[in-house]
Amino acid sequence: MDLFHPAYWSGGLEAYRNYHAIYPPLGHLVLKLLRNPIYYASDGFAGRDNDTFLLAVYLLSALALGAVFCCSRLRHPSPWPERVSRALILSLSAPFLFALERGNLIMWCFPLVYLTVRWLQRGRAMPAAVALGFAISLKPYLLVLMGAFLAERQWRALALSVLWAGLVYLGAYLAYGSGSPMEILHNIHNFSNPIEYPWMERFYLTWNVAEYLKLDKLYMPLGSLVGTREWDAWLGLCRVLYYGSFAALGTCFAAAWRKGLCTMVDAMIVLASMLYLLHSTVGPYFLTFIIVLIMAKGQEIWARPSTWLLLLACLPMDIPAVKGVETEVFSWVSQSSVGFQLNLTFGEILRPVLFSLFSLSFALEFWLGARSTARP
Repeated sequence: MDLFHPAYWSGGLEAYRNYHAIYPPLGHLVLKLLRNPIYYASDGFAGRDNDTFLLAVYLLSALALGAVFCCSRLRHPSPWPERVSRALILSLSAPFLFALERGNLIMWCFPLVYLTVRWLQRGRAMPAAVALGFAISLKPYLLVLMGAFLAERQWRALALSVLWAGLVYLGAYLAYGSGSPMEILHNIHNFSNPIEYPWMERFYLTWNVAEYLKLDKLYMPLGSLVGTREWDAWLGLCRVLYYGSFAALGTCFAAAWRKGLCTMVDAMIVLASMLYLLHSTVGPYFLTFIIVLIMAKGQEIWARPSTWLLLLACLPMDIPAVKGVETEVFSWVSQSSVGFQLNLTFGEILRPVLFSLFSLSFALEFWLGARSTARP
């Protein structure tokens, strides 16, 4: 419903006035042009059940990422089987499947970010700036990737990306007729106010160790599932992994930037990893971006321990490890109460740990690689 519900509100000017959208108008403009208005006369559910054209375009965006993976050569020549294998690894990963199932417009950003990296690697700053500008106009938090331009001191690419992001926003705003900066800031302010999510919904977002620490601060009754002593030990491990990973990534990035030793793709991976550790709601999406960036590197990735730790963290692991309690919640999609059993899955336990280990390993590899390629 992340696709059809926004499409319902994109028909007029209600996206920012009633739906309280927090993203720039490009996404709503595209949905307005692609949707069939006949199916959105009442609500978004009719669109979900009948708007097959919009669904087809969305699925094609997923195939587009595989196409650019297979057709785009890496920095070093690679055979077709390896390119296809990289596309399959990404398409079968848990975070990519999560984004695909949610129907989020971020699916259109994955190929744009990959093309940005590939064009920058070839020294083509203009098309890279256009691709990143469109990606940022869909999901503004991708601005964090511009930090890589600062890290590698690519001022022209940075200026062009800012320019194109502004031009795309301005064009979409004029075409759509709504979504001014003041409207977006007002909606973001309201969206950032504390929301009383069901604790079950927060538990579902445990893609990183930070979310477990949030659950503890909110006094969620998770200790009753595994035992108080075990829960306290787990929280202690989460704190060590969280602060250790974040400190390692930040320290290596700052030291490498100060000495001018950063490479663009590595800097993007570090920045995306730091945001992933900080924010749980965009966690699965940024984990997909990290895979995209890793796969944009050369064949040396297969010799790095961090690559295999990341791939392990991205395996679908929705197998119950600890059976919990039975509960009932209101389903927004079905508009009715549904009952289910809360379980701690292997993915919710292992994925945060594996990603923290990936962060520590990548930070060490990042620093060692930066030193080996030090500029004279």
